[in-house]
Amino acid sequence: MRLGSAEEIRKYQLFGIGGFELFIILLFAFLIFGPDKLPEMAKTLGVALNKFKQAQEEMKAVINDEVLDPDAGKKAASGSGSKPAPHATKESFAERKARYDKERAERKAGAVIQEVLAENYTGMLIVIGADTMVVLDGKIFGKPRSASDGKHMLRQLSGRTHEVITAVSVWMVAAPNAEDVSLGFRTFADKSYVTFRDLTDEEITDYLRKGESFDKAGAYAIQGEGAALVDHYDGSLDTIIGLPATRLIKEFPDLVNAEAAEC
Repeated sequence: MRLGSAEEIRKYQLFGIGGFELFIILLFAFLIFGPDKLPEMAKTLGVALNKFKQAQEEMKAVINDEVLDPDAGKKAASGSGSKPAPHATKESFAERKARYDKERAERKAGAVIQEVLAENYTGMLIVIGADTMVVLDGKIFGKPRSASDGKHMLRQLSGRTHEVITAVSVWMVAAPNAEDVSLGFRTFADKSYVTFRDLTDEEITDYLRKGESFDKAGAYAIQGEGAALVDHYDGSLDTIIGLPATRLIKEFPDLVNAEAAEC
C-alpha cells in the first residue's frame, strides 16, 4: 500500500485537522485499517485534542519565561530569575526556539498516542504531530486571539523578515496485543524565512476581513489570500504552510515505500 507522495501529503496541509496543527492519525488509520476504524479513531482524537489544549496552556507559561526572552540563558548563568532548567545555560536562543517547537509537536502526537493506548488499541499505527511558530525579534507569534491582536501582529511583520519554524514529530506504535506495546518517535524542525511587503492599515484590515487569520500562527496563511502580503520567502514553502512534506519524506522514506503499511 502506498501512503502518498509529497504532493499528496500537501493536500492535508490545506484541509487537515486544525489548520496548521496537524494530526494525520485518521489518514493512516484509513489507509492501514480501512473506513471501519474511522469513527472510533475520530472520537479518540477529539478527546486527545481537548487534553492537548490544556497542555498547551501549561506550556505557554514556560515559553514566556524562557523562549520569549533571548537573555534567559544569561540570566540562568548569572543566577538571576527563577531556577533554570538543566539545558538553560547550554543552549542558544535559536536552539531554545527549535526545542520548544519540537516539544509542542511531541505533545500533540503524544496526546493522541495516550488516548489510543488507553482504549487497549492493538495493531500498527503512525501518528504525526506538527507545530508551527512565527518568530520576529525574539518574540513568538502564535494564533491571534482577536482581530485587534491579528492587526497588531501584521503591523509588526510588515516590511520585515521573520522566521517560520515547523517541528514534526512522528510516532510509531506496534501493539500485537494490549499488553505488548512497542513505541518509538523521532522529531525534527525545519526553518524558512518570510519577508512581508510594507503593508498599509487598509491592506491589513482588508486581509483580516477575509477570515483566514484566526487559526494561523502570525495571523496569515501564505497558501491562501495571505500570499498577497508576502514579498518573498527563502526556504521551503511546505515549512511555512505548516508541514514540511518533502523533508518529512526524506527523514522517513518508509512513509512512501510500497510496503510501508505492512512493515
